[in-house]
Amino acid sequence: MELPRMELPRIAKVRQVLPTDHIEDIGDEVKVRLRAVGLAEKVKPGQQVAITAGSRGMGGFKEILRALIDEVKSCGA
Repeated sequence: MELPRMELPRIAKVRQVLPTDHIEDIGDEVKVRLRAVGLAEKVKPGQQVAITAGSRGMGGFKEILRALIDEVKSCGA
């Protein structure tokens, strides 16, 4: 059985450069940014909020999630 022949797409070499900056207090940074986008106006007291996350090996994951949960709770949800 002969396999079908097809033209393959061109291949390009790609280099990914990841940022190397560091945030000293990630929890505080999360809270500042959530407040900046108006979380308190979007989350109302008594509201139920589902939070889901995937770390993909990201550093500070637990601290980020904890800060997010704390901030949502501070809005009364």
